[in-house]
Amino acid sequence: MSFTVISAATSSERRLAYVVSRWSGHPRNDHRLLFVTDGAGEEHLLKTAAYPLGWTPRGVITAGVAWSHVELRVWRADGRPVAPTRTMRVSASIWDWSTNRFYAISHGRVIRSDGISATSLARVQSLGFAGPSLVFLSSLGNGLIEVSSTSRLVLLDAAGRTRFRAKLPRGWRLGGSIAAERDGTVAYEAVPSTKQAARHFRLYAALPGGRPRLLDRYDVAPACVPHSLQLRGSAVLLYASDGFARLYDARVSSAPADLAPAMRWLRARHRTGQPSFA
Repeated sequence: MSFTVISAATSSERRLAYVVSRWSGHPRNDHRLLFVTDGAGEEHLLKTAAYPLGWTPRGVITAGVAWSHVELRVWRADGRPVAPTRTMRVSASIWDWSTNRFYAISHGRVIRSDGISATSLARVQSLGFAGPSLVFLSSLGNGLIEVSSTSRLVLLDAAGRTRFRAKLPRGWRLGGSIAAERDGTVAYEAVPSTKQAARHFRLYAALPGGRPRLLDRYDVAPACVPHSLQLRGSAVLLYASDGFARLYDARVSSAPADLAPAMRWLRARHRTGQPSFA
């Protein structure tokens, strides 16, 4: 028995790249075909089994992973390669949709690449990490990249400038949600470092250029994780699927506004009651 699906796709303007995967055999194997089109002409089959990450002005970037190496290549919408394959050794990597670039930790540095060339943004040790192992990358949107370990958080912008950095208190580690704005405003959750179920949380927030402020301590059932964090100026909105919702002001140490009663009122009247900054 076999079946065929579109297992990955990415588009930009009228350009489209998509993967057709055919699963067959025992155990099942994935046989992939990658097609590209500019939307005005026919589709072109690329001579690669890699996955498309996203589009840059030069073309679509594909990535193939082999052990600790990543093979990047850029292709035109007509199916022709723009440049030879670029192979790099990485310990962590992500694609950032807000900048349309590939970010990775390679040889102890955070690098940014368009698939053809690579730019070094910062040394991992200069950001306060002991080494590249167990350092993670995440895209937060707005051109911001999270570089983190369990006990340290750094935000870099697309130019490699440090917009925020913090070390968590002893006994606590990063866990839960994080949100950041282009100006460097950040809010994030922490959980105890012990291996017990993560239901005890702390919420921290910092304004641009400021130090993190402890906004709240709270318990939330594990079934309601992950939470959602939103920012608007100095306002921090936190909510979970069980109706837990609070609004904070990152400028002051004051009790948050409890939005749970309003959510219950709305849901009783057949509305979603989903809090959000409009």
